[in-house]
Amino acid sequence: MKADFVIGIGGGSPMDAAKAVAITNLSDISDEELFELKYGDVLPIVLVPTTAGTGSEVTPASILTSHKDQTKRNIGSFKLIPSIAFLDSSYTSSLPWQITADTAVDAYSHAIESFLSVKNNTISSLFSQEAMTILGKELQIIAHRKELASENMESLLYASYLAGISISLTGTSIPHAIGYSLTYYKEMPHGRANGIIMPSWMEFNHKMSQSDRITKALKVSSLASLAEFRELMELLCGKAPACTPDERKVFLKHALNTTNINNNFVIPRPEDINEILTDCLS
Repeated sequence: MKADFVIGIGGGSPMDAAKAVAITNLSDISDEELFELKYGDVLPIVLVPTTAGTGSEVTPASILTSHKDQTKRNIGSFKLIPSIAFLDSSYTSSLPWQITADTAVDAYSHAIESFLSVKNNTISSLFSQEAMTILGKELQIIAHRKELASENMESLLYASYLAGISISLTGTSIPHAIGYSLTYYKEMPHGRANGIIMPSWMEFNHKMSQSDRITKALKVSSLASLAEFRELMELLCGKAPACTPDERKVFLKHALNTTNINNNFVIPRPEDINEILTDCLS
């Protein structure tokens, strides 16, 4: 069927799938050609997010599961930036607590990974810091199981939008590179996977750089220390899944094959990624 445009309604997976449909409706290509970005024109895309987290409604990325590669892969192109994004927080008001928490952590991971990216710049920093400021407050409310008013849901959706713009400019980094394996092999929601990894990643950054960017990220997030950061993520995401040493080796291999890890403002060595994996998944 030839369509005039594609509408995607839902969380990150349906919206990213809609972007893929916008490609395949005009291009007769295989899955592998899709991942290799061998496509031409793309149908206009309209997205309506029903969760506050992925930011797909403003990004040039579509993250899809590749069973061949046993991980998630990006079919990103600026052709995939939606023509229209319709944001209405009332669509998120009936979400279960855990989905609200998982997706909010995903938005926060976008903001903080962007801020701590080697590609961080004046423009991206404006968006990432504003997103962290909002999410730092909202995540505390979610973590302590307080009732969320319509204003809170609107703030979460707005912050997700801001963080989406930010990663469009910088990309993501280590938490996403590792988190894809937790989602694929452990069936863990994407945002929760990032939240389990982020404390160890932040501690690695602090140890290796002593940069004031870590302090600033915590401050704008209304957090006083890395210990508070870890406590917040544990309240929101729970315990890490049990992982064997052999599983961690597989996760390490996948992480090292991503471009995300070199996006971190402290460029990690393979042994650094292994240390982060061991710390957060042992």
